[in-house]
Amino acid sequence: MATAAIKTPLRNAPDDNVDWKRVAYLVHLSRALDKMEETRLVPEKEVLYQFSARGHDMGQILLGCRLDNPQDASCGYYRSRPLLLALGVDVADALGSAMGRAGGYSDGRDIGVVFNFPNPNGASALPMCGGVGAQYTPTAGWAQAIEYYRTVVKDPAYDKALAVVLGGDGSVASNGFWAALTIATTQKLPMLFYIEDNGFGISVPSTFQTPGGNIAANLASWKGLKIFSGDGTDPAEAARLVDEATAYVRDERAPAMLRLTVPRLQGHSFQDTQTYKSPEFVESEWARDPLPKLKSYLVPAVLSDAEWDKLEQDAQGAAEAACVEAKARPVSLPEKRDEKTSSSKARCRPKAAWRCTAMSRRPRPRKAGAHRLWGARVIEAMAEQIDAAAPLIVLAGRNYRDPLWPQIERRASVPMEGLGIGQQLAWLSDN
Repeated sequence: MATAAIKTPLRNAPDDNVDWKRVAYLVHLSRALDKMEETRLVPEKEVLYQFSARGHDMGQILLGCRLDNPQDASCGYYRSRPLLLALGVDVADALGSAMGRAGGYSDGRDIGVVFNFPNPNGASALPMCGGVGAQYTPTAGWAQAIEYYRTVVKDPAYDKALAVVLGGDGSVASNGFWAALTIATTQKLPMLFYIEDNGFGISVPSTFQTPGGNIAANLASWKGLKIFSGDGTDPAEAARLVDEATAYVRDERAPAMLRLTVPRLQGHSFQDTQTYKSPEFVESEWARDPLPKLKSYLVPAVLSDAEWDKLEQDAQGAAEAACVEAKARPVSLPEKRDEKTSSSKARCRPKAAWRCTAMSRRPRPRKAGAHRLWGARVIEAMAEQIDAAAPLIVLAGRNYRDPLWPQIERRASVPMEGLGIGQQLAWLSDN
């Protein structure tokens, strides 16, 4: 009797339908961009408002790799850059937009991690904004449009298309979430609610946002909604759930929710020091980091150690090249804000309503380029009114000081820096 060949089993058996090499590269790239912003671009004042996706990245990238229908669309929020990288956003555009640089899909209009991406080569990203929960109802609108083209226009290109919305656990307490959930389930729309549950809405535990802290469990009896829930840090489980959830929406033409638990391995934004978390809790979050789990899952089953290291090096090189390219771009000018708008109505808005004058009290933080120009104009106005050698006492917050500081730091003091609100009020009363 012939003896069957014995093959040494690998430690893991990753799904062949997933491009794991691309997933690993994009996770490394997302990490490289986060680290670059945190350690260099924010301290250099090139990026003024920074969000890291560390810990959320693997699940988003697995999802983005499954949005392969050109009529698919997603809408995310300020921690959705890994998904956008998976959809094909140019890395220099991703960095340049955060720096307020001209060019790219937004010409410096976005805050960097809040995107729109009209993708000619695949799934698009709907225009996003920074408001928590604002992403949900526009995505429901896209799902309605899919069904219109599928059932009324009879366009077969939409037969398997779906709309995906990304949100954190804090966003499920918003009006937009519940409105979109009602729309999607009453109209049976092909919409996937992708909820990244990191346990905190900024500093507020999810148990204060959702009874029991698990929106998937609470919606288990919601009629017309299929629920998927699991560990977003486990590569095998996350990949399986992403596949099952997207396949369900495509095949059943009905809404679903996919909730993945993930750690938030950085503060809510760069300014957040996470002092509301105990050292033990932070350590437990890092123990759930999906990147080491991904390496353990793929090496040696799919990649060798050398191949894994090469992917990391390539991603770091791509991030560095993108940074050089982004820094070479000019600052996006407010005067040219209408040049790339697609709506004739937007182009016809009165310019006076948006003009930034030299004596404006407030910069427009949504545009880093406008922030810098505001600072330059304030310095010009100060030169006309204040003696160049006069000492300055600055009471404004950091966002307002930063664009002025290089020009005034030798003669300026900030007496309330580092004081709490109550201490600031006491200082003002005494002085």
